[in-house]
Amino acid sequence: ERDTEREKEQGEKIEKEEGEKGAEKEFTQDVLDSLNAALSLGEIPQEKILMMVLEINSSKREYNISMDRMSSLIFIAFLRLHNNHKFSTLKQRIDNYTQLLCKYYSTRSAQNGLLKGLNEVYASNRGLFSPIVAKIIHHLFEVDILEEESILEWHGNLDPKDPIKDLVGVLIDWLNE
Repeated sequence: ERDTEREKEQGEKIEKEEGEKGAEKEFTQDVLDSLNAALSLGEIPQEKILMMVLEINSSKREYNISMDRMSSLIFIAFLRLHNNHKFSTLKQRIDNYTQLLCKYYSTRSAQNGLLKGLNEVYASNRGLFSPIVAKIIHHLFEVDILEEESILEWHGNLDPKDPIKDLVGVLIDWLNE
């Protein structure tokens, strides 16, 4: 029970620290609600994926969220799912939600948005995500959600002083081989 409370508090902390305002906060919460509704299903059936896409797209229009920002916010919501700071849990969820994630991250621009969202969550939750940020990117690459070119471009555009740059250095070196 204490672990559950602590994990819930960590999720709430993630939300507060990201500084979302107004429409973005509401949109992110709607996406999180859609994602949470499918959590108990394990592998998500195609009909549920289509329903989630409709819900997310409807919220995008309702809150007037740009395509670029939507890419970041969807992944921010995904990272907020309960226990996603544990890589084993997050990896399983990436596998379960691959069909949905592929629908939103099929272009290089959208993949850049995903990586920006990951960086936003990391920046405000370094203690939780430092040990797993490279693993997250690597797994997203392994399941064909992220392309090599998108990862390399994102990394190349990071501020040289951005701490995430060093955390993914080994992965970048591997991709460059």
